[in-house]
Amino acid sequence: MSYDLKLERVFDSTPDEVFGAFIDPHAHREWFRADRPDWAVTSEVDLRPGGRWDLSFGPEKDPRPYRAVSIFAQIEPPHRLVFRMTRMWPDAASFDTDFVVTFQKQGNKTLFTMKETGFQTAEERDGFLGGWPDFIDALERAVAKRQRDKRRPAAA
Repeated sequence: MSYDLKLERVFDSTPDEVFGAFIDPHAHREWFRADRPDWAVTSEVDLRPGGRWDLSFGPEKDPRPYRAVSIFAQIEPPHRLVFRMTRMWPDAASFDTDFVVTFQKQGNKTLFTMKETGFQTAEERDGFLGGWPDFIDALERAVAKRQRDKRRPAAA
């Protein structure tokens, strides 16, 4: 039996803007830091079917970061991403889950939906249910920052 997690959030942004921040390694530094200024985040994205998203994050002084390696199965910009993520903890434990992330236009807004499947226990799923909202809050701030930066006049 698999336990699933599904989260939704309405962003005051277009699907292009939310999708762009979701896949942008620079934005990952903001939203995977999740208000922890002492955390280091590295991210590399090869956005193509079969491409990888390599992510590591954790306290700057800890030589053993959390790691996640995702392989993209489907990419339909700016509406849908499907990928498998392998998480690796500092203690060498790891496990895989599958994601379907959609970015649905709703007027001038975007309904962001993230479904993660493959958790082996309800407790494992619930542990991520407690953390994902913080990351999505940080993603929302990254989207807003990108919008502000885009509106800022270029330096002469």
